[in-house]
Amino acid sequence: MWLWIGVGAGAFLVVSAVVGLLVAAILGHFASGLAELFETEAWTTLPLGRELEGAATQESGKRARLPQTRTRRQSPEPPGR
Repeated sequence: MWLWIGVGAGAFLVVSAVVGLLVAAILGHFASGLAELFETEAWTTLPLGRELEGAATQESGKRARLPQTRTRRQSPEPPGR
């Protein structure tokens, strides 16, 4: 009789551990999907950087200066000048 009680208690522990792991896996999958949703929502709702630059230059009344990539070379002066 004690053998059946031991087998029942062991089976109860194993089944409860398996069910607990299944519930943890399901909740973990749900939580990772929810975290990814919040993570992507944060940067997709932000305005574009160019829009922010345009708004800042319009507010200050100045145009944004672009860096000059070329330098102007002076033409050589003719020899008699």
